[in-house]
Amino acid sequence: MSVALAKAHKNLTKLVVQDYKHTVEQGEAQLPSELTGRVSFMPHNFFEPQPVKADVYIMRHICHNWSTENSAKIIQNIVQGMKPESKILLVEVVVVPSNKEESSIAERYMR
Repeated sequence: MSVALAKAHKNLTKLVVQDYKHTVEQGEAQLPSELTGRVSFMPHNFFEPQPVKADVYIMRHICHNWSTENSAKIIQNIVQGMKPESKILLVEVVVVPSNKEESSIAERYMR
């Protein structure tokens, strides 16, 4: 997502990707050379305080995997480190109630 954002929006000059150590190492190894300096990678445990002050925090496919309590803790850790004007964008899968008219493949994908 950070590569696509950096390529589409040249005005975004600093994007920081946080994830498990092995994940950010893989991302860093695959980063197109033209984005070096604009996109950086940082190992981070989201159950720890957020060390980066940012304008926007994008959480992609995080909370759906955690309980309500853990999701709240993850978000609280970000909120504590935010600037007053910062925003949080959640990108998640939404599970809808079962509909018999949907194909079983489409429903399985959603769940």
